[in-house]
Amino acid sequence: MPERQRYVVMWMFRNQKKSFTKVELRVACRGISDRDALSKPDPCVVLKMQSHGQWFEVDRTEVIRRSSSPVFSKIFLVDYSEEVQRLRFELHDQFCQQWPPRC
Repeated sequence: MPERQRYVVMWMFRNQKKSFTKVELRVACRGISDRDALSKPDPCVVLKMQSHGQWFEVDRTEVIRRSSSPVFSKIFLVDYSEEVQRLRFELHDQFCQQWPPRC
């Protein structure tokens, strides 16, 4: 995005009189299948949000080593408004791009 457009978008958000509330989201998983017979997965979760038809990464949890039922300590803080917000939680393995691993 050109620098000027980015400035205009930021200005529009600063001048809008919308009310936002912060929401805490916590993530835990149970029973992640072991895809590798020799070791358990090293999972992490990526939070994505949809904007203008495209998904972008908001934040991610820490990697928990060798766990099929991780409880992540990361707390996602998301602005909540009356508008529809589409969120996606993707489960990833540290050694692969996405869960279930396709390596």
